[in-house]
Amino acid sequence: MRPGLILARVRRWLAPVAIVLALGTAPAAQVRSATLDRSAEALRFADWVAAVHEHAPGVVDPALRRLTTWAPATLDDLFIELNSLQGLLRDPRKAAFSLPGDAARSARPIYYNQPGLVRLQQIAGGMIAGGETLVDLVERAAVLHTDLSLHADLLAATVAAGNLPSAGRDVVQFSDGTPVGIGQTADHLEVARRLLDLVPHGNTHDADIRRWYQATIARQQADEFWDVHQADAALERFPGAPEILFLAACLHEVTASPAIRAVIGRVSLPYGAHLLVGSERDELKKAAAAFKQLLDLQPALVEARIRYGHVLARQRQWADAVSTLTGTVDAAAAPPLKYYASLFLAEALEGAGRVNEARAAYARAASLYPAAQPPRLALSQLAWQSGDRAAAREQLQPVLTTQDERADDPLWTYATFQARDADAWLADAYQRFSQPGPALKP
Repeated sequence: MRPGLILARVRRWLAPVAIVLALGTAPAAQVRSATLDRSAEALRFADWVAAVHEHAPGVVDPALRRLTTWAPATLDDLFIELNSLQGLLRDPRKAAFSLPGDAARSARPIYYNQPGLVRLQQIAGGMIAGGETLVDLVERAAVLHTDLSLHADLLAATVAAGNLPSAGRDVVQFSDGTPVGIGQTADHLEVARRLLDLVPHGNTHDADIRRWYQATIARQQADEFWDVHQADAALERFPGAPEILFLAACLHEVTASPAIRAVIGRVSLPYGAHLLVGSERDELKKAAAAFKQLLDLQPALVEARIRYGHVLARQRQWADAVSTLTGTVDAAAAPPLKYYASLFLAEALEGAGRVNEARAAYARAASLYPAAQPPRLALSQLAWQSGDRAAAREQLQPVLTTQDERADDPLWTYATFQARDADAWLADAYQRFSQPGPALKP
């Protein structure tokens, strides 16, 4: 997947469409324009149910490929037939259906011909006989659409000309800080979110869905795909969840970085679009607030403390950054974290005017990764400022002789380091969704 951003929200004519690298879902009210005769949609819905059951999680299989040609509006249709299926699961003899979201007294009826109704009844009957609940179907379907969202290269067939209907996304693609295009595809991650929103809060399924949010946000970040909308949706559903707060804070930290600011400064947005990502100052404030909230809950999280100190230093709050970062070098277990802590503490100390302590911290970072450029450059600069030209040249020597500037420098992977366990989390989420869960009360 090419690095990308879900950066904006769009209004075209009167139809609101979300885009933060993705276009969001149209309000339920817009579905009312659908025809009352939904017989053809019922048969297509049956094909979708079959694909859900046939798909092997994490595999690009025929079931996955069948859905790559589905247009965004077709994906919206699924939720109408899901509502009808829910009615049949409650009452297999049900024959009257209406669009979801209508009040009982003003429900707008929809019609299925005999073949369409029979297919829906067969699906409901098979689920009842097999002990499959609507939640089981929804969670397995979320796996299918999540896998589709992770394979943007497969979705070229869903690109729409002109105004995308609902459930689409615009993706700002970039390379080395330079935008290379804005691609439009169906937003299958939005579909997965809407599916999981059908599962009421406050039950045994919450832990599974919470893991899914953690896994998908981390997987996106591992792919350098910065989707603010997914993080916001996760926090809306699970406010205060430490693992979600951490990843959301990391996202805002990265979207405030020079590499992303360069993309934002150069991208030409479609007509009517505006950036969902805020200014550098706003993104740093959001990152700092999320890290602080997390550390108030779990003050022993060393990795969060290191990143919070870095954000404070980016805000030029030098004293607070030094206080936050002090002790993190020794507390960190992984060598890259020790390196980040040493480097960021050195920068904060230098900013606070504590040059000798900064020099020692830079030296510690350099000792951890001798070929890394940043601490060597900083030590050379400090030596130059003190008038020690020989020491300045000596510190530059390893930098000048390094063949690969990325070699042995964890700073190159800092933006994605927090997502190093993404694949394991995603596998766990898929395993959870594959297990039958207790039925929910109507």
